[in-house]
Amino acid sequence: MASQQELQQKLMAYQMLQQQLEELRNQATMLQGRMAELESTRIALEDLGNVKDGTETFVPLGSGLFANGTVTKGDLLVDIGAGVMGIRTLKEANEVLEKHRKEVDDFAEKLQTEMTRVITQITAIGSELEVAVKEQEK
Repeated sequence: MASQQELQQKLMAYQMLQQQLEELRNQATMLQGRMAELESTRIALEDLGNVKDGTETFVPLGSGLFANGTVTKGDLLVDIGAGVMGIRTLKEANEVLEKHRKEVDDFAEKLQTEMTRVITQITAIGSELEVAVKEQEK
């Protein structure tokens, strides 16, 4: 039979794991947003490649604001990491975007593995707590 102190420790561990799982779920939600943003950018780059030079368009500024602009075929200003911007061709911009997508996919995979590990621990501790409670009720 488990002591009261052991039960309290298991309960605390259970609660901490639940908090950790909630944080992991929040990270997963943010990651899904980032993945959607990357896919949207990929589609925009693809569309840009199909637009004729000199075409009038609206350029998104953010928060639902757009500026009128003209498409000129040429190099793009790309965030290449750590807040550093660089001039890249459309092809190179796609490669940078693909690299970012791979990094996000890799992180998502690690996050999923960690979530599975935490869920397994929660389940095990939950079962132990259930057994201990039933024993104490006897």
